[in-house]
Amino acid sequence: AGELCFESDAPALDLAAQLQSRLRAAQEAASHEQRLETQLTEQKQLLEQAQNDQLELAAQVQALRALLGQEGDITALVRAATQAQKAAGLQVEIDRIEQQVFLRLGVKSVAEVEDLLTDCDMATVKAQLAAVESDLDAQVEHHAETIGDLRSAADALAAVGGDEAAAVLQEKRQTILLDLEEKARHSLRLRLGALVAHEALIQYRDSHRSGMLAQTEQAFVTLTNGRYKALQTQSDGENETLLAIQAADDRAKLAQDMSKGTRFQLYLALRVAGYKQFAQSGLTLPFVADDIFETFDNARTLAALRLLSEMGKTGQALYFTHHKHVVDLARRNLGDDCQIHELPPR
Repeated sequence: AGELCFESDAPALDLAAQLQSRLRAAQEAASHEQRLETQLTEQKQLLEQAQNDQLELAAQVQALRALLGQEGDITALVRAATQAQKAAGLQVEIDRIEQQVFLRLGVKSVAEVEDLLTDCDMATVKAQLAAVESDLDAQVEHHAETIGDLRSAADALAAVGGDEAAAVLQEKRQTILLDLEEKARHSLRLRLGALVAHEALIQYRDSHRSGMLAQTEQAFVTLTNGRYKALQTQSDGENETLLAIQAADDRAKLAQDMSKGTRFQLYLALRVAGYKQFAQSGLTLPFVADDIFETFDNARTLAALRLLSEMGKTGQALYFTHHKHVVDLARRNLGDDCQIHELPPR
């Protein structure tokens, strides 16, 4: 009893009760310790799983960075992933529009559409479209008149009895219905033809516009010495707006928001692209400009002169100026690629 810190003279029953109480407390402590060890083991397993998940996520993030070409922070990666998701959505929309065009033109591939449009002439397609639309309007008008005749015949039929006049009106009604059916079918064929011609016209315009835009962009980037890096178009349904993308911050600018000099450079880039379009088709015309460099600094003036020099290799570029520094820039930098003619004063 002394070793167990019990009173040595305590009754045996009291000692037994104290021993039983201590045994229960020890058993409860052992049970609690076992539960804590189990919980600790579970938490260690959860921690290990979380660490494995973290390593797996880090590997996935690294794979995404390699795929998207992003080595920056997680914000740049999220932005790139969002752009990739938008690109996938745009591709789905492009596929949907392609299927609509295929269905309307009766083809199965973009190559067939291009073959169909290869020999299309813009003026001819426009004339055919105008003729089809005119015929369609005439058929719609005739349809309305026929409906009016049909109603008049029905009213007349209701107003008569069962004599011979009723039979005549009934026959007239059938004739009108048959004529109406034929006109409706003809009208439907015209409308389908107009839709196909309209789609072909859009395809023809877009195929030529893309080349024009690319050449305008190239000339504009050259004229602005890289201050602007691209040109884009933004459609609002019926019309399209030309936007210039700044190289420094990727911001888009409308023409009316540019400085006067930059607007003149955009105008010149459009003219240069138009000239190249004509030259590619085999039609070479003189390019004439009169002192449009007045708002350009020397660097942009030199860039414009070099563009004119390049155009002169496929045709003839004429530039009139009364500014001596422009003449000096041309003489110093273009050499034999430029011929300078001084006109006598009037």
